Amino acid sequence: MKRSLILTIFFTLLSISLSAYSSEAANIYYPIERLSPDERNINIGITSLILDKDAQINNLERIVEDQSRKIEALSSKLEKSNDNEMDFSILAGILLAAVAVIVTTLGVALAIFSFFGYKKIMNSAQDAAATIATNKATEIAKAKTHEATKEVLIELIENDSFNDIIEESVEKFIYRGIQSYGQADLNGEDK
Repeated sequence: MKRSLILTIFFTLLSISLSAYSSEAANIYYPIERLSPDERNINIGITSLILDKDAQINNLERIVEDQSRKIEALSSKLEKSNDNEMDFSILAGILLAAVAVIVTTLGVALAIFSFFGYKKIMNSAQDAAATIATNKATEIAKAKTHEATKEVLIELIENDSFNDIIEESVEKFIYRGIQSYGQADLNGEDK
């Protein structure tokens, strides 16, 4: 009995595996009508278990295929997103280049403004120096002119530089239109 049960199970499994290829092949090798009722029940139970397991395997295979498709879709999306997005190094390079351009522009603008500013400062310094010098010279001249003139006149008078001019002026004032006779006239010399 054990032997026939083992043979039945073997042939049932064989027939089920072959039934996937051809149902006629399974009937050729071992027809189910030759089995006893217990063997048929065992055969039906095993067949239903095998079919149930085959259905579960098919279901799992479909799930695996579906998961594989989803993984491939996500992988392709990831590759596309990596291609479209910038890495941190690229972004940092762009930002550093932008900062360099801004600093360079500011430096050039400062150089231009400093050049014109320097010229303007120099011109305004010269103008201010000239104005201050003129004002100071005028102030000093006003303060010192009277004293300097007085000193120079006193020196010239002490050196007898004005004696002839003073004598002539006094004579003109005293004689008012009357002809005066100076030393030259008395000596017989003509003027």
